[in-house]
Formats: sequence, C-alpha cells, structure tokens
Amino acid sequence: MVKISVDRGDKLYNEDEISDQIFFIHKGVVKLYGDFGAPFASFKQGMTVGDNDVFSGTRRNGTASANDNCLLYKIFKNQIEEALQEFPSTKAHLKRLAMEKNEKLAAQRLISIKK
Repeated sequence: MVKISVDRGDKLYNEDEISDQIFFIHKGVVKLYGDFGAPFASFKQGMTVGDNDVFSGTRRNGTASANDNCLLYKIFKNQIEEALQEFPSTKAHLKRLAMEKNEKLAAQRLISIKK
C-alpha cells in the first residue's frame, strides 16, 4: 500500500477509466460524481473507494474527487489479486460485495440525475 495526500478538488480517477486501484480513506471525504457533475455518493474515514470497480472487473462508475484535504492509502489491483490467490473464498466474497455496492451506487446515481 502507498500512503498519499490529496488536496480538495483533486481527482483520484475519472469515469470510464480502467479500474486498477482501491483507495482506503484514512482522513477526509471523497465524493463520486456522475452525469452533469452531480455527486451521487460520499465516502469518509474508514471507507474504501473504487473497490467495487476493481472486484467486479468494471470500468470506473464515476469520477472520484477529494471533497477536502485527504489522507489515503492506495493499493493496486495486481497486488490485491496476488494476495488473494491463496484465499479463493475471500475473493469470491469480495466480488459479491462489490456487485452489491455497484447496484447501490447505480441507484444513487439515478436518483442524482433525476434531481
């Protein structure tokens, strides 16, 4: 894992990019933005951003941006895959959770579009 600091307004990733990193939020808030720049999800200390995209094998489902100064830890997809090779049931469980999170985020995004 790599420790990184990002400033308010900095982007972690853009919508439709290839998903190759997960971010663990140690301090601060990260928001996901979709159509027309509408925020549809917020993540705070102790939460992860981008995990659902990585584990479900999809492209980024929104643009992630720091809502304030943040301290994050990032881990790359290949590191996660290597670590989980020995734990196939854990990998399957994380994939199921990712799919559930994707469904929830898609619903939240749809609500934000309607507003």
